[in-house]
Amino acid sequence: MGDVIRRRGSLLRDDLRVLDRIHRSRYYDVFDVWDATRRCRCIVKCVRPDQRQHRRAGGRLMREGQRLRTMAHPHIVRVWEVVRAPEPMMVQETLTGETLGHLLETAVRRMTETEVAWMGMQLTSALAYLHDRGLVHLDLKPANVVAERGRAVLIDLSVARAPGVMRAGRGTWCYMAPEQARGGYVGHAADVWGLGIVMHEALTGEPAYGDTDTDRPQLRAVPPPLGGSRRVRAPLRIIVEACLDPDPANRPSLDAVMDGLAAVAGTEVRSADNRDAGFIAQKRAHVMLKNNFHEETGNRPHRILPLSGARYTDANSNSAPDAGEYDCDTNDDGIVKVYFDGVWDSIVANPD
Repeated sequence: MGDVIRRRGSLLRDDLRVLDRIHRSRYYDVFDVWDATRRCRCIVKCVRPDQRQHRRAGGRLMREGQRLRTMAHPHIVRVWEVVRAPEPMMVQETLTGETLGHLLETAVRRMTETEVAWMGMQLTSALAYLHDRGLVHLDLKPANVVAERGRAVLIDLSVARAPGVMRAGRGTWCYMAPEQARGGYVGHAADVWGLGIVMHEALTGEPAYGDTDTDRPQLRAVPPPLGGSRRVRAPLRIIVEACLDPDPANRPSLDAVMDGLAAVAGTEVRSADNRDAGFIAQKRAHVMLKNNFHEETGNRPHRILPLSGARYTDANSNSAPDAGEYDCDTNDDGIVKVYFDGVWDSIVANPD
């Protein structure tokens, strides 16, 4: 079957209308949809029409959706509904940020050590939550981390399973731990390696094994030292390199990683100060809205949102902001955006 039913405006279900296809993998399509039942935009993941003959793809999708449906964690994507008919799909929350992979590809600067530490802490908390529920994620990579207003949100549990003996190659080529590439017993330590490889790429701006055509390079060499392309101070460098130890028995526990990253970030793991920290650091600024409507459309603004997938604040929380002055976060150029019912306006802020 072709993609004719997947065009913009087509229906995945009577109440799920396709707005755009935002990703395609080997077996799955991911769509931005209008959900008429919830009266909002959602994300739908479903089996590609040309892959429906692979029954295991539908089964994996159902397992992923059912697992996510039972989870409640601020750094794991939320699923609203798991659908079996007319075809297997799951309906999940819309995340407005970009993937870490996209941000690293388009960034004008590298992430700071503090930003990487905060990101690592947030991912560590998500992984510990999964581990406590008997799962190993097995597919940590920048494409599976979304920067959602200062939060690192882990997505895609399609590969996740309980610790145990696994076939060789379960995961993504250059992001799987050596024991995943080799096959055999794979446990929680594989996610510690995955966390390390994500932090390594965030610090260097390049995939650790991006310049090699070697099959399963993690079985032949450790990732390049962090001092090669960027000088990383000892505390964070030691943590990342410990996570990437080829021997899973030598890798630190997630609790030890969390404590080490907290020291790098200059906070205590259980400190109330954590609530205001984001892993994309932003400058504080004031924004003056001259009007409480868009000049061309007459629509009222919904929220103030900075560029680059960063954390945002606005004076009226979820309500529509009126004309006036607002505290918000901004990017390095001092630019924020205001959202007016589908129309974005860029505004230059006055920095504090």
